[in-house]
Amino acid sequence: VSCSAHTPAFWTLPSHASYFTGLTVAEHGLLAFGQKLPDDVPTLAEQMAERGYRTAMVTGNPLLQKVTGLQRGFEIVQRRTRRAAGVAPISNAVRQVLKAVQPDEKLFLFVNIFDAHDPYPAIPEGVDWVEPQSRFLLFKERKDLEPLGTYTDFTRGRMPEGESADLQKRVRNGYDYGIFKADAVLDGVLEVLASNPRSQEPSRLLVTSDHGEFLGEHERLRHNCCVYEPVTRVPLLFKDTSLDVQPDLSGNLSALWAHHLVKDGKLPDDAGTPTAIGLSQDRDQVQVAMWASPTDKVIADGTLQQYDLVADPGEEAPLPLQRGHPLNAELTALANWVEEKHSGRAEAVDPEMTKLLEELGYVDPE
Repeated sequence: VSCSAHTPAFWTLPSHASYFTGLTVAEHGLLAFGQKLPDDVPTLAEQMAERGYRTAMVTGNPLLQKVTGLQRGFEIVQRRTRRAAGVAPISNAVRQVLKAVQPDEKLFLFVNIFDAHDPYPAIPEGVDWVEPQSRFLLFKERKDLEPLGTYTDFTRGRMPEGESADLQKRVRNGYDYGIFKADAVLDGVLEVLASNPRSQEPSRLLVTSDHGEFLGEHERLRHNCCVYEPVTRVPLLFKDTSLDVQPDLSGNLSALWAHHLVKDGKLPDDAGTPTAIGLSQDRDQVQVAMWASPTDKVIADGTLQQYDLVADPGEEAPLPLQRGHPLNAELTALANWVEEKHSGRAEAVDPEMTKLLEELGYVDPE
């Protein structure tokens, strides 16, 4: 079954923490740079190990490290650098995992595919559907990457129209090619799994994303702010080969529930309201979104705004929140809690974490 769902946050650390724990961002508290998943919060890998599974992670994402707490519970870790995380390296890493696990042993395998992420990959000559371009980091000019305009000039509307159009074109092309490469990597992983004898055994497969990407909507690029649909709506695909009837994923879904689908093969009984929580990069604005239905969305970012995603799919025309809206009190209380806990506080970031964040362009390396 396939559907779209709402991610619990708009960047890697809090979303993965939710996927690995089954907790909302408000519950696990991992929201800002420099934070680590608390040691006393059990992870999905630890829970699967307790059930007798061998646990393995294959990743090209620099943030899935011990320092963030997101590797906890994984017995086998195959990490590839960003530049060496294409089809062959990731497929070979999965093969190495399968060789290390006996055929009669149960396996929980997590694979993170990182191609559709800034710095966007170079587009080589000969791709017939998109123009070639070199690899570039959008957020910050670096000596080892091609300089490309000024990120803040675009987001603050200071970039000349022609330059802005060219920047958006290159970003869209880079992102589309990144999706193309990610699809190829996933296809390679599935081929490796299908060719392994354990593929004949009952299994669960889930594919989703930790966040989306702005490609110019709302004068935004990347995914380091805001809880609008381009960064919070993600795909979710699930199949349990032991079931004759797959779970019904047609409702108002949070991608957080991927945790429960992998662990139990079903949605949680007390699912609650899909919620996304964010903290702007300069920590000056708390942003919370809730979905009363797939098309009825409410955002708190200093004010309360309601969006009808059928009439206004681009979220350009916020409506005053209706008096008595069912999410009014819950959203206000949650936004106040996040504001009190996180806004304006600078977390102590250790050097290893700082290096990881610099690599991804989340913090200024200078």
